[in-house]
Amino acid sequence: MLARLLIIVLFPVTLFLMVQIPTSYAIGKCNNPIANTVPDPLFENSLDARFIVDVGKNKQSNISGWKIEFQCGTRQDQKDALFVPDSESKIYIDISNSGTLMNRCEFDPKNSPVPIKVKAQVGNNDVDYCEASYVVHDSIKYCTLDIQPDKEIIIGTPITVSGKNLSKDVQYVLKLDDQEQAAGPRSAINAPSFDYPLDISKLSYGLHQVTLHRIIYDTLGPFAWKYHHGPPLCEVIFNVGDDTQPGVKISQDNQLTKGLGGIITSAAGIACDTHDGGPVRDDTPDHRIGIMTAIGCVPTEPVELVKGLFRLALGVSGGIALLLMIFGGFLMITSAGNPD
Repeated sequence: MLARLLIIVLFPVTLFLMVQIPTSYAIGKCNNPIANTVPDPLFENSLDARFIVDVGKNKQSNISGWKIEFQCGTRQDQKDALFVPDSESKIYIDISNSGTLMNRCEFDPKNSPVPIKVKAQVGNNDVDYCEASYVVHDSIKYCTLDIQPDKEIIIGTPITVSGKNLSKDVQYVLKLDDQEQAAGPRSAINAPSFDYPLDISKLSYGLHQVTLHRIIYDTLGPFAWKYHHGPPLCEVIFNVGDDTQPGVKISQDNQLTKGLGGIITSAAGIACDTHDGGPVRDDTPDHRIGIMTAIGCVPTEPVELVKGLFRLALGVSGGIALLLMIFGGFLMITSAGNPD
């Protein structure tokens, strides 16, 4: 009786799992596999961005609109896409990274290139049409500081700090020996390049360090916010001497915090293709790249990992159901007509 009861329960569950797991199918690449972005380059600290994808001149009358599915930080969402003015093939969406601490997302260079998916609206359904990706750059790798003059530096020498290769959508603050050169956001630096005169009134003989920091705003509510300084992005070091031995610029570093400031590093595993378990090739799609483990090639994409877990559950439940059916058949054959 127990065996027959288990068969009655597990059989419909197995059928339900088989129906619920969607079958995956390959979709093509968009005309521009790497989507255009505005601003370009797109930095991890940009607050607003536009993604532009070329879907080709499509004359199918049954397509009533387009959507772009994107991932921003840990959030996956989709938005209705519009055609770029004077274009019959390029569509775009605008994304804003504004919000409270709980729902704000940030573009993340550690996941770059980030995949996006274009969907065509056919009737009341959204159909996968093509795939692309967008690239997020780490502003730390672009930031550069310099000083003028870079030699003959003595007490009282006017010093100007210049910076370049910065994101224009972000505010920055300079620090001299870890002390702000300008207090508060009102006097912050907010241009891709700048020349800033240092306050030299407190300079003494010896080494000095100038660093550039990002101003990070934390929105606490509709009318409440606060700000703090991020880690140093780049630096320049100089020393101050006297008339007999003047100081000079000593070093520059535009990757001062490589591995910090939100960039997460991890131990490297052996990459593999989840389709056949073999090594990753040049034409292997991003969503099929996994990590080799003791139980095989495990997907690293959340969606593919969930699909894999469903397939594993389906296989296990199907195997159990088959064994129970065999056991029930054996009991029926050996029961000699006894219903118990």
